[in-house]
Amino acid sequence: MTGFFETYVKLTSSEEQLLKEEVKMMRKPEGDKVVEIMVSYEKEGLDKGLEQGLEQGKKQGKEINKIETASAMLKKDMDVPLIAEITGLPFKDIIRLKEK
Repeated sequence: MTGFFETYVKLTSSEEQLLKEEVKMMRKPEGDKVVEIMVSYEKEGLDKGLEQGLEQGKKQGKEINKIETASAMLKKDMDVPLIAEITGLPFKDIIRLKEK
């Protein structure tokens, strides 16, 4: 429950304690609904973070693949402009790879 507020609403520790006490004092259906809403927002935030992390990982993986492909092409003495065209890497990045 507090994860929701840590993410979406910044509370001091005393405010957080007060919130917990107020939710406990609510009538059963209302208190449960408040907790349910906070938990659903927290889950939504975690899901969104996971999705963004996976997308970022895919992008990094594709970039690594391009670099590995360019390195293999350089070992076969292929032309830098052709490597840039095929991999989509900037010309200067391929030159740096070549110099390593």
